[in-house]
Amino acid sequence: MHFFKTTFLFCIVCFSFALSQESIQVQEEQKPVERFDHAITVGVLQGGGSLIGVDFEQLIGDKIGVQVGAGLIGFGAGVNYHFLPTSNSSAISIQFWNQGTSGDKLSQRVAGVTYLYRSETSGFTAQIGLGSVITRGKLMDDYYRDKGIANPPAVILLYSIGWYFK
Repeated sequence: MHFFKTTFLFCIVCFSFALSQESIQVQEEQKPVERFDHAITVGVLQGGGSLIGVDFEQLIGDKIGVQVGAGLIGFGAGVNYHFLPTSNSSAISIQFWNQGTSGDKLSQRVAGVTYLYRSETSGFTAQIGLGSVITRGKLMDDYYRDKGIANPPAVILLYSIGWYFK
């Protein structure tokens, strides 16, 4: 129950932030926006939370993008709602991260919501959010057992940092 309350609260905060960003950007839309239909991102914890990973995003609608990625050991996918009709704008993202492979090499599988920041000029990108652990792998169980923690958290922080190319 705590997970649902936390996730619901986080979604409300993200939605409120998205509306405020959108209203600010509507005021700024006096200037023409150059539209980019796709973006490739390289960085730390990109590609589904991989140590070093790559994501590819393609816009499939005016402000909706689909992304897939992989990296040093992991993969992921997401759906992004951009504040402007271009892939080089910030977004709210629904993510799936698979960290590790399978069996003894699986850390965790996570589904969550993140705020995805993209600088429209420099290429810098970062995201932060919350995720629900769908599957705990042996690596995650071993890590927490070594720390003396019997029950690993059900909700974790999702974050990444990198550089994107339009």
